[in-house]
Amino acid sequence: MAQDVSRTVQEIIAAQGSLSLSEAATYIAKLKDDNRYHEDIFGITLRTREVTTKVRSTSFTCWQQSKGVIGTSKGGPGGEAVHTQGL
Repeated sequence: MAQDVSRTVQEIIAAQGSLSLSEAATYIAKLKDDNRYHEDIFGITLRTREVTTKVRSTSFTCWQQSKGVIGTSKGGPGGEAVHTQGL
């Protein structure tokens, strides 16, 4: 079924963008490379490397903050946390 959905998306992009199926496939590949298109099939992420890296990075930062390894303050533009203490 996932292949049918991918084919249908490709056909829609081709029709709406006045593209050939080959051009639509190239466009979808570019969207994937730019992380603007994500396929999730039955909960299995096809771009697992990027997702895993992001999850690990976020988890590690949260762990560091909970242990007081990284201090934060509300001093950055827009009020985001700023790291004020080194490792």
